[in-house]
Amino acid sequence: MLRTIKPGIAMWLTGAVALAVFQLVPARAPAAQQLHRQLHITATVGNEARVYNHLRLTQSCGQGPIPEMTVVKPPSLGKLSARIETVTMTDPNFGSCSAGATGMGRVVYYTADRPGKDAFVYRTSSPGLPTVTWTVDAEVR
Repeated sequence: MLRTIKPGIAMWLTGAVALAVFQLVPARAPAAQQLHRQLHITATVGNEARVYNHLRLTQSCGQGPIPEMTVVKPPSLGKLSARIETVTMTDPNFGSCSAGATGMGRVVYYTADRPGKDAFVYRTSSPGLPTVTWTVDAEVR
């Protein structure tokens, strides 16, 4: 999803391994505004699965603040973890930033302890941007 912004306003980029979803939002969005996203992932018992990459870039494609993450509802079949890592943008048509732009971002991982269907919810936030609630369904094999 891409929203048009005015020059000089910061942007926030999120991207997933299995999904090509990118988001551009105004830097001065109301603090109370919240967005909701749904994801579906497939995981294997005992193996770490990447859920989503959260990266914030400025209008000039420089590093923005690293988004914060809060677990709202933990998974019942496993655990969530998050690490700060280098994230590379793959979308060739994302505002003024071209594919290959990189920055430090928060990467969310899920590790299942047993097979079945799992679900969890977490939120990401970054100063001046809407909070995003991520609802994730996991199929664990």
